[in-house]
Amino acid sequence: MGTAVIIGGGISGLSTAYYLSKVLNSSFKKVLLLEASPRLGGWIQTVRHEDGAKFELGPRSLRLPEPNRDATPLHMVNDIGKTDDIIALTASQPRYIYSNGLLHLMSTKLFKVNTLLGKRLISYIWKEGFTKPNPESLGSDESVHSFISRRFGPEVAEYIIDPFLRGIYAGDSRKLGVKGCFPSLLELEQQHGSVSVGTGRRILKAMRRPHALNVDPILQKASSERWNVWSLKNGLQQLTEDLADLVGHNTEIHLTTPCKGIAFEGDKVKVYYGETSVEADHVFSAVYAKSLAPLLGNQHTLLKDKLSSIPAVSVAVVNLEYPASTTDIRGFGHLVPSSEPSNVLGIVYDSSIFPQHDGKNFTRYTCMMGGEWFEELFGHPDSVDPEHILQLAIDAMKDQLGLEAKPSRTLVTIQKECIPQYRVGHTDLVDNMFEYIKDNSLPLSLVGSSYRGVGINDCVHYAKQEVDRVQHIKAKEHQNG
Repeated sequence: MGTAVIIGGGISGLSTAYYLSKVLNSSFKKVLLLEASPRLGGWIQTVRHEDGAKFELGPRSLRLPEPNRDATPLHMVNDIGKTDDIIALTASQPRYIYSNGLLHLMSTKLFKVNTLLGKRLISYIWKEGFTKPNPESLGSDESVHSFISRRFGPEVAEYIIDPFLRGIYAGDSRKLGVKGCFPSLLELEQQHGSVSVGTGRRILKAMRRPHALNVDPILQKASSERWNVWSLKNGLQQLTEDLADLVGHNTEIHLTTPCKGIAFEGDKVKVYYGETSVEADHVFSAVYAKSLAPLLGNQHTLLKDKLSSIPAVSVAVVNLEYPASTTDIRGFGHLVPSSEPSNVLGIVYDSSIFPQHDGKNFTRYTCMMGGEWFEELFGHPDSVDPEHILQLAIDAMKDQLGLEAKPSRTLVTIQKECIPQYRVGHTDLVDNMFEYIKDNSLPLSLVGSSYRGVGINDCVHYAKQEVDRVQHIKAKEHQNG
């Protein structure tokens, strides 16, 4: 048994510490966590005002996990004993696309004419079912825009998928790869020749399969109450605060302490921080891939180059609070296609989702801007004028939602390089990195949003997966030892 070091104290680093705490003394005797900033939580950050209003500066809600995952934020909250603090949206809120000066409701009704597309959704699904895949490129990566255009038509790619990816990745659907962003779609085309046919077959198979009783109480509750998304009473930052309190009992946490470098020496790795260093048996890197690259120094330049090649985009997050009842529009929010002459990626209607986070008689919104287009629109993130960003957001609220009133409270945050971009070829690049680490027997794990999923559920799941993998290796070494 030895020492494990976690680099980065965001949700991925905290999740790693959480799962390591469950195997402490069987795999490692000591765990250190190094965080460069003065706080834990990474991009998850909630500003709490005295009147009860809460502004989320990063992620603001969580979806229910995939059925086959046993490591999720929901399980963590249950384990910590804070399920009573969960607030859930139990009804599906309308979502909109803003185009040509109008908000278009994104209806899932197959036989209703979609006002944005001008056709019934069933017509696109029907067409896709008869579209044969290209045998020469079957299974290979291509841009999401190209894949959706090829299978469903350019209108669906332009007005549905393009804004959808701007909402998730703040990215360009013409650059993002389908293999990294929507691997299940590529799999359906490979296995069934069609996305819609494959989806239909999977639904029928699931209906014929005996219904398995979900014995997990928290997931049973979420399912029976039909949770759409959820958060916590004190904002999403409560999750990382509770995790930090829990792991702090058996993890040595160093804040305002950036890792200065790591050096692999046989089956050990020396980690440099502050004015000292520690010899570790394993390092879990939970920082952005490009931030890890320079820490490798002159070692493993091939891995270093691959890490450096994963880009990330910056987003301007503008929280705005208006007097209550300034608009009749209710819903989850709206997204804006890249073809629109707008600075906005999307606007979240925060008060419609979690009114529990409102101040008295006020309505909250969050306007997201920039992403892939940040520097083109606003210049370098370090030199952008927050007042300029704020005025653009206020103008967008007026133009797109008809809010004429002056906001009562605002906050502008520039989140630099906050969302990694899974561009065409990303999945193969990541696979190559993991193979390199395995082939060279490096005591290193890569966790976080740079690799296999940008969502919080993904970060938690893959942190657990890496801890399990390392524990298995350590157990085998102990048996052979």
